[in-house]
Amino acid sequence: MQVSYVTRRAPHSNPEIETILKNHSNAALDAYRQLGTECDIGALNLHLGMLLDSSFQVLDRWETAVPDIERRELKAISRRAAILLRDIRRLRETPLIWAQVATGRIRSDDVLFRFCPLDQRFHTLLNLEDLAKQIGPKVRPDFSRTLEDLLAYVTSRCGNPNYAKLEVIFDALGIPIRNLKQWHYDRKRASARQ
Repeated sequence: MQVSYVTRRAPHSNPEIETILKNHSNAALDAYRQLGTECDIGALNLHLGMLLDSSFQVLDRWETAVPDIERRELKAISRRAAILLRDIRRLRETPLIWAQVATGRIRSDDVLFRFCPLDQRFHTLLNLEDLAKQIGPKVRPDFSRTLEDLLAYVTSRCGNPNYAKLEVIFDALGIPIRNLKQWHYDRKRASARQ
């Protein structure tokens, strides 16, 4: 269930977030409600909605971008495509294929048709590894900044960042953060060095 539209509702009431949390676990809903009593629920909803809008993209993780295919298999797939491409080029030069083209049994959009642009048709298959390099964790400045803002807000309202409660909420909402305390510590250390 996609909930990226949560920020478009009135911030004081967000039944979508509550429903998702309730369906995930009572612990997630309890953590949300406890934070809501310590913080302004409207501001909490606004931050969570902004995180949802900027957090997860299907191409950020190999497992969601290409389920059931190991990354190492791409090279083998590209090799098989190159072999197939060679075979198609050889077949195109045979009298059998010429006769089929002449009778109209092989259409102009068929890969065996002599003038079908094979390089264009096979480009992606032959370059799967390059395509795979585009998949992986991305730097999301908006996400990082929004998460920092949420942590600062919760800390200012509650006296501490409530990492455990936020992690339970994030897990239920599908926001991809593990070990929030370590992430926050690393961000603080990195910004102190700059």
